[in-house]
Amino acid sequence: MIKIALYDENSKYNTKIKNFIERYRKENSIEIEIVCYYNAMQLLLDYRRRKIDIIFLDAKRMDLDEFELVEKIKECDSDIKIMFCYSHYTVATISKRFPIEEKDLLLKPLSYKKIESILNQVYKMKFVNGKEKLFLKCQDGIVELRFLDIIYVHAEDKKIVIHTKSGRLESSQKLENLEKKLDEELFYRCHKNYIINYKYAFALRTGNIMLMRLEAVPYDKNKRKGFLKGLAKYMGNVVFAEDM
Repeated sequence: MIKIALYDENSKYNTKIKNFIERYRKENSIEIEIVCYYNAMQLLLDYRRRKIDIIFLDAKRMDLDEFELVEKIKECDSDIKIMFCYSHYTVATISKRFPIEEKDLLLKPLSYKKIESILNQVYKMKFVNGKEKLFLKCQDGIVELRFLDIIYVHAEDKKIVIHTKSGRLESSQKLENLEKKLDEELFYRCHKNYIINYKYAFALRTGNIMLMRLEAVPYDKNKRKGFLKGLAKYMGNVVFAEDM
């Protein structure tokens, strides 16, 4: 899920950008949550709890104190993306009082193409580059794992085994409960006992999904179509090797 915060008192501006975001959600089949804020302090207090990924602000309506509050957010969370929507006149006035990097500026009038480009960046940062993390209770205590470090997971007896880039971990957690915590953009339940990470799949053989390191993971026949559909979306419609 991508979580977006809109900071502006102008309902017309919020409606316009919401419509662009909704269009992006439908076209890309990505789960998105939008939260609107009307004062910077409320945003500062709430963004961590909600785990906001990107904030859109109307720079024209912000004073220096509000810019400083937003800067505190960036200092606490370097991964969060903050976009200042501006006009040529606005940026000339604001830049005298507060430094804004060019990459954080979004020139008005807003268009779908501009919003689409920014959301694609957030999607890549969060899902493709593995910003998302999982906290898992294992034998050695609580372990923190990046989603992209997980190659696949399988159920074994009364435990699950998580195969990662650095080795394997065991947990008493049920596979069904872990599946709910994983992101469906990256992971797929290909078998009643297996969950694979799309990143590491490179070929489909009879009855098996071939993963990097030449590991073979079984898949149910009725899961084949869903796997190929999800993988195509993850890879951007790149051709995938499979046996006929």
